[in-house]
Amino acid sequence: MRRPSRAVLIALLALFFSLAGGAFAAGQVVINDINQIKPSVLDQIVKKARGPRGPAGPAGPKGNPGPAGPKGSKGDNGPKGPKGDKGDKGPKGDTGPRGPKGDRGPQGPAGPETLPDLQVEASPIVPLAAGAAAQATASCSSNYRSISGGFQVTGGTVTYSARVGRGSGWTVVATSTGTAAGSVQAFVYCWPEKRATA
Repeated sequence: MRRPSRAVLIALLALFFSLAGGAFAAGQVVINDINQIKPSVLDQIVKKARGPRGPAGPAGPKGNPGPAGPKGSKGDNGPKGPKGDKGDKGPKGDTGPRGPKGDRGPQGPAGPETLPDLQVEASPIVPLAAGAAAQATASCSSNYRSISGGFQVTGGTVTYSARVGRGSGWTVVATSTGTAAGSVQAFVYCWPEKRATA
């Protein structure tokens, strides 16, 4: 409790002595300083003179935040949340680098034996002008007949490929498909006549 001021104590002493009445005669010492009172007597006066408790004072200003406390321990894992919506399709990735060359595979089985009597004949290379058509015919030797045929064309497309007559050769017709000149060549596979007609 806050200690009363000197002025309050002197006033209290004056009141105390005035109430004492004739206990004190004229000519006694007048107390005008708190230091003239014995401390034990002063304590008793203060205790008896204590008034009722005053009302609470107004709240003081808010203090500054205190320092941060220590880091707490790790908490338990929370429950598993619901499954989210499917995301949008991402953009197409870049083409990856080319892989290394693979090992050589095993050797395949042997092919069919060659036909010693089979002949392959080729026609001359026929020019194929731009915007035009050209024909090439490959013929078999005498005593041979055609059993199949083929062609080689540049700058055009084949519109006809067939055996000639009774098998004397193979003919090919090609049409130009570009603005540059090309060429056409026919091939024929020939077999001995007697064996071809047997």
